[in-house]
Amino acid sequence: MSTSATCCGDRASNLVTIDMDEQKTAGVDAGVESEWRAAGLSPLWESAVSHKAVVDQAKVLHWRWRDLEPLISKAMTHVSPENVERRVLLFSDPYLSAPGRAMSSRTMNAGLQILMSGEVARPHRHTIDAIRFVLQGRGAQTIVNGQSCEMAPGDLVLTPGGCWHEHSHTGDEPIIWFDGLNGPLHRFLGTALFEPGPVSEQFAPACSSPYVEPALRPDVIDGGAEGCTIFRYPWQQVAAALDAAPQLLQGFRRVRYVDPATGHNPIPLMDLSAMQFDPRLRSTPHRTNANTICVVVEGAGETSCGENVFSWSAKDVFILPPNVWTTHRAEGAHARLFMLSDREIYRRLGVLQEAYGNQPGPLPQSNAI
Repeated sequence: MSTSATCCGDRASNLVTIDMDEQKTAGVDAGVESEWRAAGLSPLWESAVSHKAVVDQAKVLHWRWRDLEPLISKAMTHVSPENVERRVLLFSDPYLSAPGRAMSSRTMNAGLQILMSGEVARPHRHTIDAIRFVLQGRGAQTIVNGQSCEMAPGDLVLTPGGCWHEHSHTGDEPIIWFDGLNGPLHRFLGTALFEPGPVSEQFAPACSSPYVEPALRPDVIDGGAEGCTIFRYPWQQVAAALDAAPQLLQGFRRVRYVDPATGHNPIPLMDLSAMQFDPRLRSTPHRTNANTICVVVEGAGETSCGENVFSWSAKDVFILPPNVWTTHRAEGAHARLFMLSDREIYRRLGVLQEAYGNQPGPLPQSNAI
């Protein structure tokens, strides 16, 4: 047995390196081990993962829009939503993925979905929660439980688990949006269920948005509008909220997407936010054990994540590794990011760890909402 220091990004851990031959039970007859295995029993002391430190792969995954565009064009040429359930290109983490099972992070998947003029993506529903953030194009709509949601650049459209949804496009140019789903989480839990169309339910007349004033909540108990959910968050309103948001000491402005009826996350196990970085300011170093997927909405900037420093511009997508000190700054005018995180899962489990600044020592635990 020997000890060694293994460094991943800006983290180092004292690990115990164990020869697996030494791990095997000394003096145990091979026949006994065969009996255990035949009975579906496996010696814990031979495990490659138990009682050992886990070191994350501290690497940023970054997809530049200029590299994605020609690949998206090939998807338009070679694939039709008539032949596949959805025309989506998934962002794949090579460390987590396997053939036929792409994963963007441990709990979330992300991808790009494309519809061309005149196309329809047929209705279906699933227990997996999904969000759609429009990158380019106009004239499409998503119908969620009978409610029609227009889709324009920067708009966020929600399709919570269990909701019937379909897409159609009557615009003049292709529309491309970012898909975010918590599929890996549901598959791990064994709760990933899927039901194809046609839609098997009748829905009450949709009320597109009863929350016309931010400080007023309508009384819907007696009005027959129970369950009237906000499925669409127009970017125009989000951008105005960012401009009005205070400049935090951490060096950015941030707004969180919430359900106006409750003030909580509109999708319970997803944390959705938009951030603005003003010129000449670098954000305070931040780290969290949650996974974060970023979409560049406007502007350009630079991110420093551990030993990784990279520049980004509009429509780029990047995934930040957990537990690594990270800072952002805008280049030129202000820059804006849309962020999808599984922070809420960690918070509810009581294991969320996050911090700002270069504090030494372990991450403090946080139960803040």
